[in-house]
Amino acid sequence: MDAGEGARLIAQYHAKPDPVGNVQLAMIPHDVPVALLPEPGKLTSASVTYTDALAADDARARGLAGEWFRQVKESLRTGQST
Repeated sequence: MDAGEGARLIAQYHAKPDPVGNVQLAMIPHDVPVALLPEPGKLTSASVTYTDALAADDARARGLAGEWFRQVKESLRTGQST
């Protein structure tokens, strides 16, 4: 969907920012490589999820993502899975 469709969807459901809500709407830019796009109705891969979290406003999310990448780096270095 393009940005205009996203705005219409938000208006249709009367969506408002809610920091404690349980619904998240992610608008993925058109220039994101196809290989990184989530399949409709399926969860994104951990690497895509944590990469996205690195840019989050929430410092806890950024910290969690950084820790995950440190663990991945260490497992690649040692050859042990996380």
